[in-house]
Amino acid sequence: MTLVHSALTIPAYSFRYFINPALIRLAAAILVWAYGHNPAVGQTRTVPKWSVHEIVLAAQQSYADAYREASVKATITGPGGIQKEVNGFWDGENRFVIRFTPTLEGTWKYTTHSADAGLNRKSGSITCTANRPGTHGFLRRDEQYRYHFKYDDGTRYFMFGQTYYGLLSYAKSGGNWRTSIDSTLIQGMNKVRMHINGGLSEASTPEFVSTGMSDSGNALNLAHFRKADEVIGYMNDRGMIADLIVFPRKILGTQQDEERYLRYIIARYAAYPNVIWCLINEWNYSTRPKEFWNIMGRLTKKEDPWAVEGKTVRLLSVHQRTRIDFEFFGQPWLSHAIIQYGVRNKQQTNDDSEWIKTGKTKYRNGDEWGNASIVYNLGHNLPVVNDEYGYIGEHRDVSVGGKDTVAMTREKHRQIMWGIYAAGGYAAAGDKYLYPDGGRPYMTGKWQNPEEYTDIRNLVDFFTKKKFAYWQMKSHNAFVKSGNRTYVLAQPGKQYIIYAATGGTFSIDLPEGTYEAGRFNPATGEDTPLKDVKGGKTTSFSLPDTQDWVVYLRTTG
Repeated sequence: MTLVHSALTIPAYSFRYFINPALIRLAAAILVWAYGHNPAVGQTRTVPKWSVHEIVLAAQQSYADAYREASVKATITGPGGIQKEVNGFWDGENRFVIRFTPTLEGTWKYTTHSADAGLNRKSGSITCTANRPGTHGFLRRDEQYRYHFKYDDGTRYFMFGQTYYGLLSYAKSGGNWRTSIDSTLIQGMNKVRMHINGGLSEASTPEFVSTGMSDSGNALNLAHFRKADEVIGYMNDRGMIADLIVFPRKILGTQQDEERYLRYIIARYAAYPNVIWCLINEWNYSTRPKEFWNIMGRLTKKEDPWAVEGKTVRLLSVHQRTRIDFEFFGQPWLSHAIIQYGVRNKQQTNDDSEWIKTGKTKYRNGDEWGNASIVYNLGHNLPVVNDEYGYIGEHRDVSVGGKDTVAMTREKHRQIMWGIYAAGGYAAAGDKYLYPDGGRPYMTGKWQNPEEYTDIRNLVDFFTKKKFAYWQMKSHNAFVKSGNRTYVLAQPGKQYIIYAATGGTFSIDLPEGTYEAGRFNPATGEDTPLKDVKGGKTTSFSLPDTQDWVVYLRTTG
């Protein structure tokens, strides 16, 4: 829905043609339609809460480079005196746009500010009504259960991501990107990691990498960003989170140029409630120092009008190289930790050292490195997300050792992700199989349907449909008294999820009480009720075979 500052005028002499009553009614209808779609200054538009709306303005001056030379912002005041400063963005020729999303019902009033007379001192109001069914607001960290997420309306969000680095390039090339998004949702994944500008430099090819900015950082590719508007808007309508990787590895000019670029991205996309921010993918390899990312993190939080709502914060983080320890803990701009810990994990000599290429692989079993990637980073009251734990169809699973590497198996992939979620963490997958008709989907953005997606669907359904209060559970591997590669997620004395990566027999310490029990097959989704279990002792469980299994317990009282 768009608010356009223009007035519809009809010359006085033209009214002599409106003598016929039918023509008068027709003219009145046209006026109502015109003002409804292009309201003039001072008119009020009624919009639902958490819906993206636009104030469209026309610059009066002409600019050789409007991206660098012109700016506009709006002061927007809402119910209870809430106030937001919202920057606009240039969208070609003399068109400027201010995107705004109301977060409270009631009246919001705005006034624009600019050195350009055509953009300055434009005012109006928005009446915010109840949100549309199925919309939940912005995604934020849960301030009560700090290792988890929820929306503005309190709806819980169980994160499982998909990786489509080149989704925008695929969309621009005419690819069926809607199928990529819709099919991803069907399989239980509710977040897409995607580059908003370009792609990974080490895997970029001209066929599918579309950039939104010139290498110099001075020229915008508006066609790229308009396609991004379409894709992100489509995802928003379907409840899919767009995890935007903001910066490419290439440096976009001076630091001032890069800050200008960041402000542009925030102005253009912050109003979408489904957008969350990742400053860059693998910051360590971008040739920018660590402090640069702290500067960009602080700037993002400052410039994003929806960064903080009450005591809750929008999701903002940075992705790093393969290592187990997250490198930005303690930064006030940070909302959650992003880990890359997968098939290339190595030993470290100490916490400050680079992961050496010739180092010994620390974990060969995926469930071990999946679980460790989360457990190691607990204790900071921040959610931990392993966004690169080892892709589906990973063709170089170096963790197996030796010179000849093999592709990751479906079983190993399943073990990794269950290891992560059995520690209370979250993850993102990605399909790295090489398909003859479309390359590797994690890069191209093209949908394929490997069998591993069934395992993801089973995991998501297990946590979200079996009435576990998973946000109240934490890693308690010390409860395990015997068993091979067995992990415990628990709210002690109330609910337990035990993942046995190799089946067999295991035992755990179980407090007094009576627990209803069940056994879940993560490969098939089959759920088998077990006899109630009496606690107050070390309790043993025997599983049918050596495949991976889940045992769950809940108090009956």
